[in-house]
Amino acid sequence: MLPLIRDGMRFVGIYTLAVYVGSLIQAIQRSVVAASLGPLSRAWKDKDYGRIGRIYQRTSINQLIFSAGMFVLIWINFTDGVLTFHLKDDYLLARPIFFYIGLMRIVDMGTGVNTQIISTSIFWRFDFFTGVVLAALTLPANYFLTKALGPIGPAIADLITFSIYNGIRFLFLYRKFGMQPFTLQTVYTLLLALGGYFVCYFLFNAYHGFGWLVLRSVVFIGLYTTGVLTLHLSDDILPVWRTIKKRLGISK
Repeated sequence: MLPLIRDGMRFVGIYTLAVYVGSLIQAIQRSVVAASLGPLSRAWKDKDYGRIGRIYQRTSINQLIFSAGMFVLIWINFTDGVLTFHLKDDYLLARPIFFYIGLMRIVDMGTGVNTQIISTSIFWRFDFFTGVVLAALTLPANYFLTKALGPIGPAIADLITFSIYNGIRFLFLYRKFGMQPFTLQTVYTLLLALGGYFVCYFLFNAYHGFGWLVLRSVVFIGLYTTGVLTLHLSDDILPVWRTIKKRLGISK
């Protein structure tokens, strides 16, 4: 467990680093959300529930592939990153904080665009209601867990509250329309990310330095990308891969 940190400025600096690094996991989320709003609005207007369900699942798997892969990539290199770039040793304490922030991002992104699906429907009031629930849970959870656990407390609180928040939305859409974002590809993605982590851990955990950081990253990205393409985890990724190969001159 992360030791308690009583110095306020150390608390802020360490937590800020964890949040900043954690924000890399959601790099594609804004683009996915923006791209989904128009199609969702038209689908609700046309009462095309099948299309809404497909958007729900496609945004879920695409965001999960990215967030899970980015989370593992950062996690396996966090310590080397701090040491290699000569950051203060105190920043090593940000690693367990990042762990919970990263899991929260995976939960939030892996459940798809549930917010946009609800907000573009006639049930937009439910979107407001769940926002109120999130705020009501976040404030006391952050206060008590921060007081008890120090800087890791808010990260754990956010993981708990966002899981509840997305769980409520998941149940609403499932019970109201029979929609849910998960498929067998969801399981494969999580297992692939976990498998890539263990491979890199057992191969490189005893080695440190910039060269090992690069090698560890290349191996994980290679394994993860190969798995995603081989298992056909997302129909949206294959066209992108074909375009990359064409531009690199390795495919006609």
